[in-house]
Amino acid sequence: MDSPHRLTQATKKYFEDLEAKIAPANARKRPPEIYTPPLGQHGRYTCPASKGFDLTVSLGQLDRALLFLDTLVKALETQGFKISNNAEGPKNDLKCVEATKDNEGVRFSLSEGYRRRMLSPEELKVVREKWSWASEYEMVPSGKFTFTVNGRESWTERKWIDDTKKLEERLAAALIPAQCHRSAIFSCVTLPGRGRK
Repeated sequence: MDSPHRLTQATKKYFEDLEAKIAPANARKRPPEIYTPPLGQHGRYTCPASKGFDLTVSLGQLDRALLFLDTLVKALETQGFKISNNAEGPKNDLKCVEATKDNEGVRFSLSEGYRRRMLSPEELKVVREKWSWASEYEMVPSGKFTFTVNGRESWTERKWIDDTKKLEERLAAALIPAQCHRSAIFSCVTLPGRGRK
């Protein structure tokens, strides 16, 4: 990634600091709940908007997420948008990443989904030796991204989800449609690097 955006750098540092805590904690066999993702995150970690991008992702998909968001914000800034990561959200304690132009804004976030994975008989045996009530499956990161956009004034929401084509390919032509923003200020934005994996 050439000349990463300041938010890309900040988000990368957030995850690097997190990983720096995970490895030694695992080596010392500290309580895993301290350094593993929260139970409801299913193998993913969340970077809050106050620290960088509003991003929920597994460590294995971090590079792809950062490349997507870095390309996105650079394209927006080329079109004259100002990107801020400490914008006030709908609640005072919630921060958002926001792109603004002509006194109007659009907030956006990226998250990786999760899926159900059946445990092998061997895995299930090991797990049930610890917890007899353990389920036959576990929730794991899916590798599929969801890109969410909210209009600041209208609160209209739109989501794009990976399917047979990744977000990088599907959002290249018209990144954010008119219905997400009353001025359609994003309708002309294009992403360079179409089809990049």
